[in-house]
Amino acid sequence: MIKEGSQDSANTIAQLRKEIAKSQTNKKSQKKSQMVQETSEDIANDQNSEEAEEMQVVDLSIQSQKAKQAQQQSETKKIQDCQKPQPENVVQKKSNDSVKVAFEGFDNQEKVRLSNLLKQTFDMETINMPSKINQSRYQLVIVSKNGQSKDVKSDQVKGVVNAQWVEDSVSKKQQLQDYDSYGFTLSEMVFFIFDALDADSHPQQHSMNLRNILLKQNAKVLSKYCDLYDKSGKYAPVDIVDDSSNLIILIKQQRRDFKDAVQDIELMIKHFKITFKQFEQMQIISDQWAIKSIMKDEKIPTIDYNLGMLFKIMISGDRSVFYVPPMTKQDQNKARKKSLQQNVYSVMEQWTKYSANELNILEDCVITFYGNEDQHGNKLANLLGANITDSIIPTYTTHIVTENLTPQLKQSLTLLQNKSSDLALRTSRAFGLSDNMNQQQVKVIGQSHTFKLVTVQWLEECLLQEKWVAEDKFTPEYVKDNKTVSEEEMLRFRKQQYKAKSKLFNNITFSIQEDSFDALGDQKDIVIENMIRTIMEQGGKIIPQSKSVRSHYLICEDGSVKDIWNNIQSSVLDKLDRKIIHFRWVKHCIKANIIEDDCEFLYLYPLPKRVPIVDFNQAILLFTRCQGRQKEEQIFRKVCKLYGFNYYSQHFKSQQLYSKEQKQVQGESYRPTHIVVFGDEELKQSTTISYYYKIDKNNLPLIVNTNWLIDCMFNGQFIDVTKDQSVKEKYIIDLAHFKPSY
Repeated sequence: MIKEGSQDSANTIAQLRKEIAKSQTNKKSQKKSQMVQETSEDIANDQNSEEAEEMQVVDLSIQSQKAKQAQQQSETKKIQDCQKPQPENVVQKKSNDSVKVAFEGFDNQEKVRLSNLLKQTFDMETINMPSKINQSRYQLVIVSKNGQSKDVKSDQVKGVVNAQWVEDSVSKKQQLQDYDSYGFTLSEMVFFIFDALDADSHPQQHSMNLRNILLKQNAKVLSKYCDLYDKSGKYAPVDIVDDSSNLIILIKQQRRDFKDAVQDIELMIKHFKITFKQFEQMQIISDQWAIKSIMKDEKIPTIDYNLGMLFKIMISGDRSVFYVPPMTKQDQNKARKKSLQQNVYSVMEQWTKYSANELNILEDCVITFYGNEDQHGNKLANLLGANITDSIIPTYTTHIVTENLTPQLKQSLTLLQNKSSDLALRTSRAFGLSDNMNQQQVKVIGQSHTFKLVTVQWLEECLLQEKWVAEDKFTPEYVKDNKTVSEEEMLRFRKQQYKAKSKLFNNITFSIQEDSFDALGDQKDIVIENMIRTIMEQGGKIIPQSKSVRSHYLICEDGSVKDIWNNIQSSVLDKLDRKIIHFRWVKHCIKANIIEDDCEFLYLYPLPKRVPIVDFNQAILLFTRCQGRQKEEQIFRKVCKLYGFNYYSQHFKSQQLYSKEQKQVQGESYRPTHIVVFGDEELKQSTTISYYYKIDKNNLPLIVNTNWLIDCMFNGQFIDVTKDQSVKEKYIIDLAHFKPSY
């Protein structure tokens, strides 16, 4: 029983052990499967997280692309807004606080102009050029005239540009950032662009790009062909280019064929009517020279691009393509003179060879050569039998041979004509001839004097035709600038003609303010020469204004010294301490035969206004209360007469100051319109006023003080005292205490 029980328990134990082992195996497998399951879950979770991260990256990429697109759209919109046309009166300003501009090499005026353009358009501040650019606190744009700082390397310098950058930025209303496009390769160069497609040369049409390229390289481009010359016709004037070698005519070639370029030059010559002489001065070059110079950043030699030189080679000396201007009268005379010169000399040789020493063609002529000595003219005159004198002699000299008729010569001859006319009149009266017949005798062809002015060609023509030829085709040319006659020559001529008759003005010098006589027009030169003659005949000496020598007296015309009456009590001297006088003073001294330096006569000095004044003729003056003021009355009468006032006197009716029609309108009872009262004291008695008071006290002439007369003359205007109450109070004499004496 025990054995069986022990065997059963053993079996039971073994079975239990198997079940325990099995259960453990099951647990291990369960645990392993659980671990595999957890691992797979972890892997799945990791995969999900990676996918989430990838999705997140994709989302961020999409967002950044959207942001970039939005930014691009914003910038595009800004550009479109800038390109929209804006009203003229609206200036788009862009704040620019960080970038400053500095100018280099410009004069102050140009610097201010460019600075104002930048300030008004971009609010861009200008600073002085820093001495040490690397230490500048600001970022700079340097605007340079000739590119002195173009090689500067600094982080503070955004760019070194020329003035064209400013012009382009302002015109486009945005600060251009292509600083490297604005260089200095063509500095100081001046170009004129000729484009065969645009013969009138309007650069804004076909040559705009080329023009802009040149301007960006600091060159100057002329818009018109006429700008190549100044007013006098000089090529390459100084105001556009200092050196004519820097002035280039640029041919814009349509095709790179030199034959076509030659045709373009021929078209330019015909279009602008260029003469051969003008063409020789020009430097004509292909536009490729400028383009390649800019590309290499230096001026390359022009020899391979010189189209002007090529054109000369192609035409082989044929100048028919060039413009030939029509000959002027002066050129025709020169050509005719040159062609006749050989004939004249050959004829002269023939007459000399056959011992014909003298012809009798001009035996009645008395000839004077004016100006430089003319040996050829002297030989001709001698051969033709003329009489020759060293100086012009009135009533004797018949012909004056000169190349140019100057203002001085014309004046002097006119005065000599007066001499000869006076002498002829005296002679005619002595012989009982009429004055009119003698005046006809002194008239000559084209002149108002007895002298006929001719050139030496007149003598040559007389020799060739062997007869006295008409003088009117050989008159000398009138020269306005008077450069052909020096002051010394004119002085010598005057000394010969104006001999001193008196010693009144001995050692006294005079100058004449010639521009004060401009209002005389054509008579100006004659009047001035007449003054010179009068002074020199009285022993005086004339000093030209061009010389720095101070004279004693300065002669001026009325109206040239406006404030002379304000200073007449203290001084009548000009800045050179010359005493200012009118020519009336000279005539007064000659008449009195004495020099009156301390003269009180107002009319001997220049009057404040040009006289006479037409409006003053309406007044008839009468002076009263002049006792003890006879000298003052005499002065006022003279001055009033010069100004054009009429003065009433007992003989007024017989002076014929008015026409018959005026007399019928005014009636026979003439009387003064104004009675001028002398003195400042109160008017109580006056015989003159009493006379008109007795006739009609209610219709008296206007009774005025001397201030009215002085103000009329000083201002040059007639003052009507009847219109304004304030004027009446100023000038009308109060008769409240007047007592008539009849």
